[in-house]
Amino acid sequence: MIGRQISGKPIDHAIMQMQFSEKRASNRIKSMLVTAKLHATVYKNMDSSKLIVCEYCPIAPPRYLLETLN
Repeated sequence: MIGRQISGKPIDHAIMQMQFSEKRASNRIKSMLVTAKLHATVYKNMDSSKLIVCEYCPIAPPRYLLETLN
């Protein structure tokens, strides 16, 4: 599971994990991590070397999508 791979890791390490992951969701998660890092450094004046991924919470797709996928 991707959440276990990146939870508790520094954000740069998590981005690198997603860069080399072959899972389908890894590209989207990587772009979210890059956006979160940029937002934290530019708007919140946080040090990027101290950013850590606290937890990863996947959001389930809407129910009608689940029904069409089955």
